[in-house]
Amino acid sequence: SQSRTPLWFEKFLWFLSSEGFLVLAARDLPQGQLLVRRFLRPADVYVHADQPGAPVCVVRARRGVVSPLAVQEAGALVVCRSSAW
Repeated sequence: SQSRTPLWFEKFLWFLSSEGFLVLAARDLPQGQLLVRRFLRPADVYVHADQPGAPVCVVRARRGVVSPLAVQEAGALVVCRSSAW
């Protein structure tokens, strides 16, 4: 049996929003720096919370657009992964 090759974003926390936008979140500080420096594009949306332990999160744009619902869902992930939860 052949094993599947992981996709480039599977090293991060990730999910597809209800509208199909790829949402990526860092597992730790070095991953957060990698996510911002290497994978954040100009049309993407950066999401973070002013709470200890909140991960860096990026909503990847499609055709230069990110929906408000995808940003809201990314915000929910960030808050749930912080120490506020």
